[in-house]
Amino acid sequence: MEDYATYSINDLLEKITTWPVGMPVRAMERVLALGESAVPALTQARERWRGDENRDLLWLIVLLGEIGSANGVPTLIDMRPVATACLAISTVNSYPGAACARRHTG
Repeated sequence: MEDYATYSINDLLEKITTWPVGMPVRAMERVLALGESAVPALTQARERWRGDENRDLLWLIVLLGEIGSANGVPTLIDMRPVATACLAISTVNSYPGAACARRHTG
């Protein structure tokens, strides 16, 4: 198991958004432990990587929602239609919601 204690926030977000399969739980827990201080990096990463089909930006939305900061709300509102639609698609069609979000976040 990898130790993420020495990773910078940007290194964590790099790892999370390029995670190959499943949910990058340990790296996400480290970001959550940073709390409010992680929000600027999360929102900047979302903008920087918008449209990058090699990244799974849905995890950034999950992290912003879990942190619950008012500073993350504009990004969450901007992503709401995509996240909601992808969740519905994954529930109805067994289509991976993260793949859907990645395809439609550009």
